[in-house]
Amino acid sequence: MEQLKALNDTYNMHKKIKQFTGMQNSGLDILKSEVKFAIKNIKGGKAVGPDELPGEHLKLIDEERLQYGCNQSVVRSWKSGEGFVRCVLSPLLFNIYSEKIISKALEEETGGIKINGIPINNLRYADDTVLLAENIEDLQRMLNNVIIASEEGGLSLNAKKTKYMVFTKDAPPLDALFAGDERLERVDAYTYLGARVTSNADHYTEIKIRIEKARAAFIKLKSLLASRDIKLDLRIRLLKCFVFPVLLYGGSMTLNKFVKREYKPLSFGPTAECLESHIQTI
Repeated sequence: MEQLKALNDTYNMHKKIKQFTGMQNSGLDILKSEVKFAIKNIKGGKAVGPDELPGEHLKLIDEERLQYGCNQSVVRSWKSGEGFVRCVLSPLLFNIYSEKIISKALEEETGGIKINGIPINNLRYADDTVLLAENIEDLQRMLNNVIIASEEGGLSLNAKKTKYMVFTKDAPPLDALFAGDERLERVDAYTYLGARVTSNADHYTEIKIRIEKARAAFIKLKSLLASRDIKLDLRIRLLKCFVFPVLLYGGSMTLNKFVKREYKPLSFGPTAECLESHIQTI
């Protein structure tokens, strides 16, 4: 483990020198992700290198981190595998931890977008976090602050799972967004909290998705909704409780367009009148 500690100290020293001197990424620079990838793909049963560490030992680096520490000493260690049972408090503790990190990263941030005069620079739900900015420069600054705060808390940002989107009806800018030395992927659409969001703010695709999901929910309840053994009032209540919420989820922004054009495919029998009455009460 002394060799691993020396390797980690060397990497941290190189990182500090780079930050102090303002060095840009060069051909000789090795990314941390590249080191992890190389270690992961080391073949076993090979002769040791200059560090006198077998490949099998290097692959144990991640496992060495799964230890329980108390009073600066390791009390218990284990190997986490598939189906690892975690404490019921783990999700709550993670949310508290991530909330602290994001709050620290953005506590002095002045960027963001304004909604009703109130600046908003992030949206958070569980482990889903969205950063909001009016331009790519502000977004890059906020992302850098989040990365720094995360590293100070022992977490790292997964660049492959991090995407960014530019909302515009014109051609998107050519500027790119980076997480450290890795360039992030720009997407034209993604699903956030079950709703499809597009870069040109076109809700047509989301409306079609809502209709198909509502149709599927209706078909699952068809035996109940079509049963004459159940009173009509109760069937309407079932429709309002289990079908209409699926249909209208996230549709408040496009409700007028939705009512005029898009809910016609669901106009079977008294459903259209019931749906129109339900929408008017929202």
